[in-house]
Parts: sequence; C-alpha cells; structure tokens
Amino acid sequence: MAAVFLSDPVEIDLHVYLLWLKGLSTSQIVKYQCHSLLQDFNIQSPDNQVMELLGADISSKCHALKLLEPYLKQPGLLLKQMRYQVSPEVQKYMVSIHYVVVDKKTLLTDNRFANTISLTTL
Repeated sequence: MAAVFLSDPVEIDLHVYLLWLKGLSTSQIVKYQCHSLLQDFNIQSPDNQVMELLGADISSKCHALKLLEPYLKQPGLLLKQMRYQVSPEVQKYMVSIHYVVVDKKTLLTDNRFANTISLTTL
C-alpha cells in the first residue's frame, strides 16, 4: 500500500539542521546565515526586507525541526510516522547526524558526511 500525505514535503536545510543540533537558537542561526549570505555575495548594506524574509524562512525551518525532534529521538517512529513527508534518504541522514552529536555544542568531524553537509537542501 502506498503512503498518502496531505501536506507538502518538509524542506530540510542541512546547514540550519547542523547549527540547530549544535544548540544555536533560531535568532543565532538567522544571524549566522545572514552574515554568511552577505559575505558570499559581497553585500555591504543589506536590504531590511530581504533580511526579514530570510529570518522568517530560517525561523520556519527551525520550527519544522522542533516538530521533528521527538521522532529523531526515536528513529523507528520517524520511519513509521505519516505526519511529515520526509524522504527516507533525508530521514536516514538526519538520524545519523543526530547521533553523531556528542552534546548540543560539539559536532564531531566525520568524513562520511563531508560531501553531504555542503548541500543546502536534499
């Protein structure tokens, strides 16, 4: 029997996920991502509307991660749940990274994830 979802797929931003796992607050992640974006595009004075939009997007992503957190702690439930449409590959990655974290402030360096972490979204 095929799975039927009544919602859009959940977008998992791997950079936001890693920062969230490290224990950064939503506002800290917004500041970090905004700073990175400004540096990447060599922007000296950002437009307030763009920064607000980026902040809202990141806040939404952090909210989705908070909703998924109980499932990450019980991977068997994540695979069986039908509430959030997350691909099996992304689920496996999220659970793997979740358990690579020693504590909320230290992320181990693990070469298995080096290529995947550079992606913004799966």
